[in-house]
Amino acid sequence: MVRSKTFLSKNEKETFELGKKIAKECNGGEVFLLKGELGAGKTVFAKGVAIGLGVQKVVQSPTFVLRRDYKTKCNGVKKLIHIDLYRLKKGNASDIEFLEDVGEKNTVTLIEWPERVNLKKLLGKKQEIFIFIKGGNRRVIILTKT
Repeated sequence: MVRSKTFLSKNEKETFELGKKIAKECNGGEVFLLKGELGAGKTVFAKGVAIGLGVQKVVQSPTFVLRRDYKTKCNGVKKLIHIDLYRLKKGNASDIEFLEDVGEKNTVTLIEWPERVNLKKLLGKKQEIFIFIKGGNRRVIILTKT
């Protein structure tokens, strides 16, 4: 069964705050697939999730390193994995080691540009987050749980 929720964001702060709110609902094992065009707010949302999970380091986009891991201070969640696949060509990620501990029960994972690789092997609490630009700083954000 697929369930969706739609949110309207008027600015980056609201997108960030939505990420924090979503983080409060995490218990570990969640995998968020962040989709949207360049500049839509995927990394802003990811930073909100990180702060909501108690990450105390500055959260940076992993565009050039592909993956960054952060320790969290949240019940049941010990680590946040933030992956950005923008620089990869379309292909199969099943052999890519940076997906090694994605979906583990004490981890929350955020994957930007998931359509760049074949992620069919990712099971569990997978959620798609679509961020659509609606002019200026306004965004429509749709969370879909499968």
